[in-house]
Amino acid sequence: VAEPGEFTRRAFDNGKVDLSMIEGLSDLFDAKTSLQRRQATSQMSGNLAKPINKWRAEIIEMLSFVEALIDFHDEELPINLNDKIINKRNYLIKNIEDVLSDNNIGEIIRNGLSAVIIGPVNSGKSTALNLISKRPASIVSNLKGTTRDIIEVQVNIKGIPIYLSDTAGFRKNAGLIEKEGIKRAKAASQNADIILIVIDGSVEGWKREVLKFTTYSEKKTLIVVNKIDKGLKGSKTNKINGIKTIFLSLKDNSSLAVLEKHISSFLNHINHEKSSTLITRSHHRESLIGCLQHLENSK
Repeated sequence: VAEPGEFTRRAFDNGKVDLSMIEGLSDLFDAKTSLQRRQATSQMSGNLAKPINKWRAEIIEMLSFVEALIDFHDEELPINLNDKIINKRNYLIKNIEDVLSDNNIGEIIRNGLSAVIIGPVNSGKSTALNLISKRPASIVSNLKGTTRDIIEVQVNIKGIPIYLSDTAGFRKNAGLIEKEGIKRAKAASQNADIILIVIDGSVEGWKREVLKFTTYSEKKTLIVVNKIDKGLKGSKTNKINGIKTIFLSLKDNSSLAVLEKHISSFLNHINHEKSSTLITRSHHRESLIGCLQHLENSK
């Protein structure tokens, strides 16, 4: 009986596939979104291997030119051989730099992004998590401090897996366990790709309260002013401290489309069709960076 992966191993041993194609096959097994599936299938069919092998062949050809100039310098070599080396090297450097300047799109599609919901107690963070995940993943209660640890769910937005976390609400008179939850919430928000600040807009002074949470980059943060169905205290504004601000009632299912639209705006730079060569793992990127450094040093 064949062992698991035996035929894939045979294909590799016999040169039918390379390691990057097998990694694509592995990613295909693990794919949870259509975008992940397309990327994995692309890599499995040699989308990464073909340009890499082409560049390798061109580097070997350059090396043969250099060796010819060293070993046979006193013979009649083509007069433009040195120019050929320089032009080809510049061409390769440009190609590799183009691939490396992809904003880590391949890794994002493969690994997903983290999104953290933060805010004061009873602002509707758990309601936001349940709305986006379309299931009661987090307990919702009027009691303060209901959520004490991080609760994470995975959602699919525009083909990108988003790991969405509900965190403990911030408040001054928190107990020992709550304080640990708040500490974890702060740590999670520091490392997050996307931050949703949820504030209760039906209480006085919510604008002052939101300013405590606006220390994050506006490029990755969205302020959600919740509970406007109870009556908004104060006026609406498009931005607070430069951060996009929206006003919703998270108990209303129609708010889901608005939330998804604004979360999607953080993903607009991810276009799977723009690049024919996509790096999907850190070791791909490290190898290409090393190659680029050697080409630059060769100058």
